[in-house]
Amino acid sequence: MARTHTTISAFESGDLDASRKAHDVIVPEWEEDGHPCGSKQLLENEQLEAGLAGACLSLLVGSTLGACGDVDAAACRKVVSVLGVAGGAAYGLRRWSFDRWYRRHYAREHARETWELANYEKGEREEMTGLFTHKGMKRADAAAVVRTMSTYKEFFVNLMMTEELHLREPVGNAASRAATAACCFAVAALAPLFLGDVLESLTFVAGDDSGDEADARVAFHRRAVAAAGLATLGGVGARRARMSLLALKTHALESIGLGVFCVVLPHLLLLALPRAVGWSLF
Repeated sequence: MARTHTTISAFESGDLDASRKAHDVIVPEWEEDGHPCGSKQLLENEQLEAGLAGACLSLLVGSTLGACGDVDAAACRKVVSVLGVAGGAAYGLRRWSFDRWYRRHYAREHARETWELANYEKGEREEMTGLFTHKGMKRADAAAVVRTMSTYKEFFVNLMMTEELHLREPVGNAASRAATAACCFAVAALAPLFLGDVLESLTFVAGDDSGDEADARVAFHRRAVAAAGLATLGGVGARRARMSLLALKTHALESIGLGVFCVVLPHLLLLALPRAVGWSLF
């Protein structure tokens, strides 16, 4: 772990000597030296994607209902809550369905490459030699490298999967990934609604729902939910940037910008569509 931190800090500071020393440290077999990649980052990015989708759905639905004008706060809460949970379930099932398909697809192609290598190794070596030559190696060098690597059959098959077919080995458990994605979607969709309720309860006196006070509560709640949704998106964007060792502010603002788009778009569509097609939505 110390080696990993050293290689990262050496890159950040441009310290060539520290980078060389860190890479010269002998490890038992192999150790990834701090690049933000691999199965852990892939799974976390999936969760962040689900959270982004959930928060965007919450903002889109809330903004659409608010733009309609005649939907009361209680109905809005129910719609957003139901769609948040149902959307999370649908998102998780979509993730599971895709994962199942990809695993079958990968297994079939892996079996085919294994069979082809066992039955006509020369042809597979020629394919990879041509590929490496196309990527910039001299043909003689490519042939020598491929000839050596092809003696390690399982390694060579996996290399063909990634380099020739651009297929990565599936990671994690399909059901677990789907369930986690569904939960991330639902939590991100419902979080703005929950935070909006909390802010409303802290701002207004409970039980006072008369006249202007009720209208003010509804307007405040909608703004609070929108603000909480934007904050949720900003947090997700910042987390993704932190995972990738990138600028937090830039990615947080980009995610917030996506949220602003989700808030504004329904209002624009409700104004533009009736005029464009000549019918009234409401």
